[in-house]
Amino acid sequence: MYGCHFVYFVLMSLSYVKLNHQGQREKVRFSS
Repeated sequence: MYGCHFVYFVLMSLSYVKLNHQGQREKVRFSS
């Protein structure tokens, strides 16, 4: 049970970081 929650947390943080990087890339594109 704890393992499932840990995997879920890791997946959420990974997807969050991926979205963050995409947003930064778009911001840079718009500013330039």
